[in-house]
Amino acid sequence: MVFVPCGTMNERCAGTVPGGTEVARIAPWGPNPARKGQPVSAIPFVDPEESAFDTGLFRRVSGRFTAGITVVTTCSAAGLRGITANSFTTVSLNPPLVLFCLTNTSSFTPLIEESGVFAVNVLAVDDEFLSDRFANRAPLVDVRFTGVPHHFEESGAPVLDTAIAWFDCRVWANYDGGDHRIVVGEVLSLGEAEGEPLVYYRSRYARVAM
Repeated sequence: MVFVPCGTMNERCAGTVPGGTEVARIAPWGPNPARKGQPVSAIPFVDPEESAFDTGLFRRVSGRFTAGITVVTTCSAAGLRGITANSFTTVSLNPPLVLFCLTNTSSFTPLIEESGVFAVNVLAVDDEFLSDRFANRAPLVDVRFTGVPHHFEESGAPVLDTAIAWFDCRVWANYDGGDHRIVVGEVLSLGEAEGEPLVYYRSRYARVAM
């Protein structure tokens, strides 16, 4: 059986190709009937408790992917907020888009929805303690970011002075991603600095051998 994408988004069809090979045609994207009015999804979400899928193995295999560490910040009526995240990537050059993911239960999610802006700060190798603070594993950062050097760019979200790269964004879209929210931002301004990145591999911090 050979799988190939259809020419139209919602098409579902099957047939054969010369030589008699059976072909199943599937759309690269399609609507999820269980989520009317929500963004389309290629694969319907399945509750892990109702599935034989090994989520523990999924976590371990995913941990083999080396990821950078960021702190995503925003400003709200209650003050400045930030959260550590490694689920970050660039999306598009035109328009310039980036995304990060949040768990649905995160208290940071409604703050992003309220403010409509955020900044992604890529941490340097010496910023493990800062990563822990924003991940609630160390003394927490207060609403004024006391003791955390920062400045502001266009959006008003705090940009960390020690970041080796930063993206100042406004929310462009957000999507349902199973037990996470996928937040896409349009980049308003950005910058970089010299330094080595802090990375995460197999559930622990690591250094890049240059």
